[in-house]
Amino acid sequence: MARRGLFCVTLFLAFSASGCDLVPLVPRLVFDGSLYDSETDATAAARPWGVYAASLPVKACLGELSLEVDTTTIELDGGELLDDPAQAGSKLSFPEALTIAANRSERVAIHFDANVFAAETPATIAFTSRCSLPDLENVCIDGRERGVIIDFGTLFSSCTLRLRRDALVVGLELRHLSWQISVDEGAQIAGCRLNTDGRQHTLAKEPETLTATGDALIGPGNSFGGTYGVVFKELGMATIRGNTFGFDPATGALFFNQFGVRIGGLFQLSGTLRIEENVFRSHQGIYIQSGLGKESTVHIINNRFERGGDDTVPSWVGISAAASFGGEIVFGPDNEFSRLNTAISLNLAGSGPTITRNSMRECDEAIVLENAKVTPPTITRATPTFAEGSCQGDGLVELFAASAQETITYAGNTTCEGGTWQYNGALREARATATLTTLEGTSMLSESVAVAP
Repeated sequence: MARRGLFCVTLFLAFSASGCDLVPLVPRLVFDGSLYDSETDATAAARPWGVYAASLPVKACLGELSLEVDTTTIELDGGELLDDPAQAGSKLSFPEALTIAANRSERVAIHFDANVFAAETPATIAFTSRCSLPDLENVCIDGRERGVIIDFGTLFSSCTLRLRRDALVVGLELRHLSWQISVDEGAQIAGCRLNTDGRQHTLAKEPETLTATGDALIGPGNSFGGTYGVVFKELGMATIRGNTFGFDPATGALFFNQFGVRIGGLFQLSGTLRIEENVFRSHQGIYIQSGLGKESTVHIINNRFERGGDDTVPSWVGISAAASFGGEIVFGPDNEFSRLNTAISLNLAGSGPTITRNSMRECDEAIVLENAKVTPPTITRATPTFAEGSCQGDGLVELFAASAQETITYAGNTTCEGGTWQYNGALREARATATLTTLEGTSMLSESVAVAP
């Protein structure tokens, strides 16, 4: 039976399941926190998306052959074997540029004519429900300083775009996606809006926005809406860095996003997945569904999880796992959780995670662990300078001070040996709570006790 975690405001956790080492507890945000400040988002001065994308640290789009799309039509003169811009007619369409790039051996750079795709007045390239786009390798598509909207058509459109090694897409607004974008090993998508036009605004089971496989880079600067933001369901995993889920960093607008990142599918996942420096205002920020094998490693580092703008949503969760998982999962350091129903909720029938150096504010529940392998320690006595209690299993006991203002902060640590522990250090608040970390993982927070005067 799962035990409920304490309320949480500024909860700093430092646990290491692999070695029980103490980590310095100084939460930080290494990315530009002012860009995603919840106090200023709503009043942020709106910027054209192409201008915002141009401010991101993404490499230049250069190629031995440079093409410029100068029409919103989707004509394809020359057919699927088109490889010469001179054969594309008087205007170069987006499908023609993609086809030429796919049929050339050298690197191709695709840009957009500012007279057609002005940043202040974006133009739309609209595909029908049926179209055929080539897989792209060694190609870059650049909409920075422009206004480019790609509409993939109806919900179950067969129009798909697969990015393979050395492909880069940056600065586009991609609408009506459902399975259409796949980012494979060695490819990158950055500075793009994906399903943020508000078409879907209710909880629903709907196809994902973007799928990714091993060694792909998602970010920086993408903004995700819709049911699923990024989905990992095949063999390899990737890096998701510096993106926003459920709101627009250029305008501060909030929109629907049910799952920011979903991990799991029909195949057992392996490799290393890094989720770092993102901001989630999703109903569930990261959802571990299934399929993490013993050869998988997941690092969730320096992200921000916040409640979005819809007060009618029944539950807001930072990170959750509905089923057991294998491999190594590290939650932290430096994740921030605020105003959620539950910060972390996990089923630990498989591996035990490492939870290290996170902060939590104004959450109804801090950590909820089902099938937990480690029993929380017991505090039998606590004073402003000393605490002691009992424990099951050798490991590291972490002490936390809990204030009357519902703030839980790290105080210090000691060891559990022979079923008991003693802590000599300051406990400066009205109550105290503790956790135990062993080689099996981390426990939930213990029942809090009053600190005697």
